[in-house]
Amino acid sequence: NNNMSFVEVEKKQNVAIITLNNPPVNALSARLVKPLVKVFTELKNDAQVKGIVVKSANPKIFISGADIKEFGGGNTIEDFVGFLDELEAFNKPIVCAINGVALGGGCEFIMATHYRVAVNKRHVKFGLPELQLGIIPGAAGTQRLPRLIGVKKATEMMLTSRPIGTKEANKLGLVDEVVESPAALMDAAMAAVEKLAKNNGQLRRASTLSDKLTSNDVKTAQGALSMLDRAGKTKNQIHQKACVDSIVAGLERGYRAGVTVERKNFLKCLKSPQAAGLMHIFFAMRNCAKVPGVTDQGHKVPKMDTIAVLGGGTMGAGITAWLLQNRTKKVFLKEINEKAGEVARQRVAKCFASAVKRGRITKQQLDYMIHTQLEVVTDFAKFKQVDVVIEAIFENIKLKQDTFIALEKVCRPDCILASNTSTINIETIAEKTACKNRIVGLHFFAPANIMPLVEIIPSSVTDTSITNAMVALVKKYRKTPLVVGNCVGFLVNRLFGILMQVAAFLTVRHVDPYQIDRAMESFGLAMGPFKTSDLSGNDIGLHVANIMRSAYGDRYIPKSNATLIEKLVAAQRLGQKTGVGYYKYQGRRAVSDPELSKFIAEAAKEAGTEKIHLSFSDQDIVDMFTFTIINEGLRCLNENIAMRSSDIDVSTVLGMGFPSYRGGYMKYGKQVGFDRVYERLNEWYKKFDLVFFKPCESSFYPSTNNSNASLKVDGFKMASTFETMNKLIASRPDLVKKIGAAYGFNLTNGSGKTQMWTVDLKKGGVALGNQNADIVLSLSDDLCVDIMSGKESPMSAFMSGSIQMDGDMQLAMKLQSLTSLLNPNSKM
Repeated sequence: NNNMSFVEVEKKQNVAIITLNNPPVNALSARLVKPLVKVFTELKNDAQVKGIVVKSANPKIFISGADIKEFGGGNTIEDFVGFLDELEAFNKPIVCAINGVALGGGCEFIMATHYRVAVNKRHVKFGLPELQLGIIPGAAGTQRLPRLIGVKKATEMMLTSRPIGTKEANKLGLVDEVVESPAALMDAAMAAVEKLAKNNGQLRRASTLSDKLTSNDVKTAQGALSMLDRAGKTKNQIHQKACVDSIVAGLERGYRAGVTVERKNFLKCLKSPQAAGLMHIFFAMRNCAKVPGVTDQGHKVPKMDTIAVLGGGTMGAGITAWLLQNRTKKVFLKEINEKAGEVARQRVAKCFASAVKRGRITKQQLDYMIHTQLEVVTDFAKFKQVDVVIEAIFENIKLKQDTFIALEKVCRPDCILASNTSTINIETIAEKTACKNRIVGLHFFAPANIMPLVEIIPSSVTDTSITNAMVALVKKYRKTPLVVGNCVGFLVNRLFGILMQVAAFLTVRHVDPYQIDRAMESFGLAMGPFKTSDLSGNDIGLHVANIMRSAYGDRYIPKSNATLIEKLVAAQRLGQKTGVGYYKYQGRRAVSDPELSKFIAEAAKEAGTEKIHLSFSDQDIVDMFTFTIINEGLRCLNENIAMRSSDIDVSTVLGMGFPSYRGGYMKYGKQVGFDRVYERLNEWYKKFDLVFFKPCESSFYPSTNNSNASLKVDGFKMASTFETMNKLIASRPDLVKKIGAAYGFNLTNGSGKTQMWTVDLKKGGVALGNQNADIVLSLSDDLCVDIMSGKESPMSAFMSGSIQMDGDMQLAMKLQSLTSLLNPNSKM
């Protein structure tokens, strides 16, 4: 809105009160910073103004951070740092009245002012979380924070991206004064200006402070980095070292030298593949909670204060602990008898053992959760009170069907019935009930109280209001909700099942399983496939593999040729729980076991591969695993099991341990090139004749799309516009030369179906699929039509999160030349 005032100024008692108002999150974008610079310039020369208070119009957010899309060039960041230096050197006291989060650039802004008053509320947070995006603080954050709170805590805050609350910030020295209510904030800020104005010459300027610096600080900062190195948390990444190097430069050579090193390192990190991956997955996770046809329908979220869990085993106890720690008013945990119930209660309590030991919760708080919030029951008598039931019993179809028949009888008609099945089709579970519309899948991952992902699986008849309620519940309780299609294994287990097929294929052809795990861990996986199987339990893995084989037999190795895991299970080599599996275990430490070769030899003999000894480089191993999973992910997209390719990335990062800095399997596929993925899969398919290597039909594969003459796809309104665009491009070679980039449009229609088109302004032309696009814009079909017709502003769509971008923002801006020709009224 061009008429909107992003910076408002009023004067009261010779104090200028600046209100920041840049919806929706008060980001430090150009439209906020430019008028702010102008205002401070005017106030500097206003003799009537003795001091300044800066506050926010947003009741929960002071400044959320810098708009990273605008910081692609060195001049931009240098100008912003210069502005903060001018604030710090300002000839009048500047006080921040902080009512909400001040993160990233927001925290860097407040550190450049002279005094900070903050409200003591849970939503008020301070921090420099840039490292979770693969970059480092770029506006002198690596210099001012250590000088304000000390090097040890500052380094920890930056390396972990952990924000702190008002009380801790005050104790450390980041906040100067605390008020208990928002109503008291402005009075305290005004009083602070009065006090500081009387003593202008002694304003505290963070860049000049040294009282919290010590002679051991360089070792402290470097030691924190070494700890991360030893823990394997810096593998294949550059931003942690870049951050510490910037801190050290400031400590050794002073503030100005530190800022110079910081800016150089910031720009280097910003252009790195790790930053691209981490930013992609950050926005992909935010996008998960936006489900077309579900979350945009205006459904009212029902009351979900009382929740029941059926089954107190490992998963049921973990789910119960998750509900308790997120303040569910009442949780019922049902077991078959009182003895099993008490065992389940202790299992739930054990989930909090680490938190109690670390002092994150008290024993009194734990006692309240376990004995007051939680009630263990052995029948359904209290289920009339329940808003949601989460079934977490053994993975057996008949048992689950009987359970839901019983639940239908004892629960209220508006009670949501959810199953924590990991493989069974939701329609199969619900088929014998009359309330299929309120039955939904909720697939947690072990340990359920810790793992951040929950797959939400509606059946074909689940009411969208039920799915919407589950998205709201999972999000409110601080996990990432991912709505996926209904099939055997859903999304994560389908992908993981194929991973284990590749593992089985290689081992019976004498590729060392320990080499495989080392290669995949070096690539960045938290655990290789064999360690993962040992952790989950090889008996569980075999059970799931048999279920998946019955559903996807054409893509699974025939049972007669997949005997290694069966032999391990028969020998009670179940993994960590028995002390031996693919590995031997010394506590939790996995060590290679020479005895495994005997089982491999027996399995290879039964599979008829005893004379086949394949040799693969580590890169070949990585390619075979990643490309095969990418291929299965593309199948899931075709079948609408995954709504967006970015959803697959979220599922593999949060559910399969894929390294977040690589952005997920699909992001990695784009990075290496889907043409390369296709070529290698074809090579293996021709050589080994196994269906899981066969490239599926996908618009992402250039080799399968070049023959597509028509751009029409049923159900997509934009298809005709792309045909018009294709003709326009053919008639305007000058436009192609001017823009010189390939744009991918990944569109989702009203039915949840996705399709990609590539507008190639390098070679000229439009094609179906991802034809090596330089930038991919993911948005709804309807929104794209509105943007191209001039009805909607793309900038507003970007700011609201309706467009997800994978690539350079500057390339997106170049599209204006094309869209303005398509429609003179376009706001692109």
